[in-house]
Amino acid sequence: MKLYGKSQLYRVNAEVCDDPEAQAVAGTEQYGFPLGYIDDRWRFTHFELAR
Repeated sequence: MKLYGKSQLYRVNAEVCDDPEAQAVAGTEQYGFPLGYIDDRWRFTHFELAR
């Protein structure tokens, strides 16, 4: 997590499985979710689904 005053970036590494039945990890993907300090609390300002 990186701090920038009243905003933060929360990073997530997700393992990617090409074959869910075998549960073999084929690689990783990194996602960044920005947070902002709004109305006296931390809130995600942009969110996307990770596969």
